[in-house]
Parts: sequence; C-alpha cells; structure tokens
Amino acid sequence: MLIRCERCSTLYELDEALLAPEGSAVQCTRCQHVFTARPPEAARQAAPPASTPEPPAAAPPPPPPPAPEPEDEPEREVEPPRPATRAYAPEPSRAARSGPTVYKPQPTQAAVTRAPVLHKDTVGTFEARLRWSARRKWLIPLVVAAVAAVAAAGWLLLSRRHAPEAGRLRAEGLALMALDDATSLDQARARFDEALRLAPRDRAPEADRAAAEILRAAELSEGASAMQLRAAARAAERDRLRAEQQPGWEAAEQAARAEADGLAADARAQAEQARTLAAGAAEALGRLQAAHAAPAEVARAQALLAAWSGDRAGLERAVAEARKRLPGDPWLALAEAALDARAQDRATQERAAVALSALLAHDPEVLRARLLLARTQGALGRRQEAIGTLDGLLAANPRHEGALTLRAKLAAAAVPEPATPSGFLPAPAPGRAGAAGGQGAPAAGNGVPAPRNGVAQRPAGPAAPPATAPPVTGPPRPATAPAPAPGAPAPTGAAPSASPATAPSAPPAGAPPRPRPRPAPSPEPVEFGGGH
Repeated sequence: MLIRCERCSTLYELDEALLAPEGSAVQCTRCQHVFTARPPEAARQAAPPASTPEPPAAAPPPPPPPAPEPEDEPEREVEPPRPATRAYAPEPSRAARSGPTVYKPQPTQAAVTRAPVLHKDTVGTFEARLRWSARRKWLIPLVVAAVAAVAAAGWLLLSRRHAPEAGRLRAEGLALMALDDATSLDQARARFDEALRLAPRDRAPEADRAAAEILRAAELSEGASAMQLRAAARAAERDRLRAEQQPGWEAAEQAARAEADGLAADARAQAEQARTLAAGAAEALGRLQAAHAAPAEVARAQALLAAWSGDRAGLERAVAEARKRLPGDPWLALAEAALDARAQDRATQERAAVALSALLAHDPEVLRARLLLARTQGALGRRQEAIGTLDGLLAANPRHEGALTLRAKLAAAAVPEPATPSGFLPAPAPGRAGAAGGQGAPAAGNGVPAPRNGVAQRPAGPAAPPATAPPVTGPPRPATAPAPAPGAPAPTGAAPSASPATAPSAPPAGAPPRPRPRPAPSPEPVEFGGGH
C-alpha cells in the first residue's frame, strides 16, 4: 500500500501486513513527522457503507469514501482496492508490534529519490530518541577523552619497553668512551644518539654524547700538538740544509719543506675540528643546563669541558654539583687530575700522579687516566714507570694512537744512564782529550750517549816514570794485583790510561776538498702533560 506524509507529502510504499488493524504510528524519514497509518481494510470499515452495486456490469463505481479529518487520518493517494480474495499475512503478535521495529519496505520507483526507508515507531520511543539527541553533545568530548587516555597509556607502555634498550645502549657507550681512542669515541657517540632516539625525553644520553665529544676534541687537540712539534722539527731540518748547502741539498730541502708544510696544515685542521666539537658540546650542555631538572650527567660533562679548557673555577663548581648525585664517579676524578697534570710545578704534578694512581686502582677501565699518568710520570723523569703504564694501556686497547706515539718517543729517548733532573734527553758526549781545537768532538746536536763508567777522562800527557813503591810492613801481599772487571771503577789513586788523539791525515795533492761531517738530526722532543 502507499502512504503519504501529512507534512511534506512524501510518498512511501508499505506492506499493510505490518500495520495493526487499528493503525500504527509511523515517522517520516524526511521531516521526522509522526502520523498514524491504517491498513486499507480498516480505512474501508471506518468509511460509511456504500450501496452494493448490482452484479451486472456497467454499473457506476461506488463513490469515493469521504476524506478523513487531518488529525485522524492524513490525505493519501491509494490505488483501487484489490480483489477481496487476496489473502493477507497473519497479524503480527502484540510483542512484535510493541518494540521500535524499523520497517524497510521496497519503495516504488517514484519514491526512491525521496525516502526509501520508513521507520515504525511509537511516540514514547520517539521522545526517547529526542532525549538521546540532547545527550549526544556530551558524548563526543567523552569519546575524545577516552581516546586520549588510551593513547597516553600506549605511549607509556612503549616508552617503558624502550627504556631498557636505551639503558643498555648508554652502558655500551660509556664502555666505549672509556677505551679513549678515536674509533671508540665515534662509536660511543653513535650509541648515545640511538639511546636518545629510543628515549627522547631522557636528557642523560645527550649529556653523555657531549662528554664523548669533549674527549674526542681532547684527542684531536693532542694529535694537533704532536703534529706541530713534528712540523717544527722538519722546519729546523730544512733551515739547516739551506744554511749548509751541501751537495744535493736542494732536493732534501724541498722534501723537508713539503713535509713541514703538510704537517702544519694537518695540525691546523685537527685543531679546528677539536674547537668545533668542543663548541658544539658546550652549546648542548648550556641548553640542557637551562632546562628544568637537568640530570647529573650534565654537570659531569661540564666538569670534563672545564678541565679541557683549563677553567679551574668552573671545574670546581661542576664537580661539587655532580658529586651530590654521582658520588664516586670516575670521570669527575679524571677531570680534576687532568687539570693538575697540565700544571708546570712539580708539586702539582706529583699530586696529579697520586690521584691518577688512586683512580686506576678503583676504575682501571678508564684508559684516559692511564695516558695522563704516563705523561705525568714522563714529566717527572720516571721514564721507565711511564713505559710500564703505557704497556698496561696498550694491553687493554692495542689501537690507542696516543699511547703508541708516546711510547715510541719514550723508547727512543731512553738511555742506559739514569735520567738526569735537567731534561729528558741525554747531553752530548764531550770531545776526545788532546784534540787540538776541538778535533774529534761531535757536532752540536748529536745525541751521542755518554761513556758507561762514571770516571772522568783526564787529558793525555807525557808518560811518567813508574813510581817506586815504598816498603810495606805487615803481612806479605801478592806482587801483582788482580785486574779489575770490565766496567768497574779504577782503584783509588790510579788514573786510567788514555790513548793519544790521532791527527787526521792530510789529503793527497789534487784531491777534492773533504766535506764537513754532517751532524745527525736532532731527535724530536717528547711531549708530556695533558695539553689541548
């Protein structure tokens, strides 16, 4: 059957079997108007009875029923009544008609464009829907709050899952930082970056990364200082060759000049890289210090930066702040000892050596402390102790470039004689006695070791006649005393024999002039201390 909305005149097709005999309340899906729809049979019963037409055909059709009042039944357009023999579906039960069932009849082609769905509802259910629409404005904020709470809980769970991994990466970075070579420091910085990516709210990995950059800057600065010393040595060799101008000096002078220039350029590049790393670390630490609740690792990195830059007041402030939350941290003790190791007075260097030895007794894995201790021992004249310290460092990290370079210099400068307090290199040996005008003396700058025995050489003179021994009273003694052992000091009162100096032979007539003896290059100075 077809029904029409009283308000908007929307036409719907509805199965009358779904309607109660007395009519059912329906709601227009277009204007939401509720009206009563009755089946055609009930509508015919409500209409006045009409005269029964005669059976023969050609009888006029019965008059249409009167239009119902608007409040009782809406005006509708219905098709002619179907034959009376049509069987209607059984009336649904009262329980089925009492609920808010939604009818979905098949609309006609004309009604498809208007509203193909018709809802069957009661007035009470419609009022309940109105109340639900009023409450719906509070539902949206509640849903948004619930989604935010679920997202926060998920983020917390994920952050807790990543926290152990970030802690493991930080521990690996600190272990690599203790190895103290260029490759290990770069790997430590990569570990700290990965830990910061997993835990972006944790500031400790960023502070540890700044500490690794400071140590890398110190390593680059020390390498630049060593290159500057080598460049100065090659420049001195170049000047010597230019001054002497011996045969073939031009090629040697050009090679020395090229090597000196290359070393100087490399030293400048490394020093600039060290300054860049230190500046980046200082900027990061300043940003972290300005943030609220900075971790203790920030103060530890600031202590290392103050020790590298020579700021004793800043070092004391940073160490005092860091030790409140990091008692017994080895990097704080290293920063204090590093600044003392750079001092020039012997008392401060002794204090630094004691502090570094105590640090290594508790934390032997900090190899930077071993390197500083070896430099301090070399500066104090304890060359063999320094070599032993470097051997222990190289046993822990065989690729430590600073330790390899320093040990090679110490081994090259070592001599059998005990180290003199005046310097690190042995003094040149004096010339042979009896040489006129210094003949036979080595040229200045030659590192010729001194004679092994400590008895001073006396100048050779005319042979004295043998002295007559006075008469000896007492027990008889052997006529000839045993010869002393090689290298043993001579007996008291006996002068060692000295061979006379041999004069150089004159060159034959017509021979080219004999070239002057070429002195050996002076050894490179050994650098000690923790300079930057």
